[in-house]
Amino acid sequence: MSGYISQNTFNTAAVIAAEHLMFNPTSFIDVVFKIAENYRGSYKDDTLVKDVADAGREIALLLEKAFPGPPEEQHKQLTQILYCTVKYNPDGSKIPFRIFNGTLFNSEKAHIQDLAKNSATDIAAYISLVSKGIIPKMPTGWKFSDK
Repeated sequence: MSGYISQNTFNTAAVIAAEHLMFNPTSFIDVVFKIAENYRGSYKDDTLVKDVADAGREIALLLEKAFPGPPEEQHKQLTQILYCTVKYNPDGSKIPFRIFNGTLFNSEKAHIQDLAKNSATDIAAYISLVSKGIIPKMPTGWKFSDK
């Protein structure tokens, strides 16, 4: 284990959890455990299950309020936010390309307090930045696996 999970990495995990809560709620807790298990081998954070679940719930509520409408449109907007977490910082700046992309090079030295609260704040910022055109729309057909 190299360090603690970064806020950007956590935001991505939380949006994935929110997606499952919104569109497949029966698998939500299973997905949260799977996300935490995937990251637990790379990061020292012991509260990932709780943090990801809390953030996923908060983000799902935020997205449902920001994007009322049919599920297809909500899913499209959620995918846009996922794109933002992978490609942009919450201030709208582009995440620089990393030659070394492993957790050893992309972790924090100390645990970030309030990961879930910070994540909801960051997602609200992404929603605002996309609506203002500061962050561009994701390319047509973009998928998380394309990251």
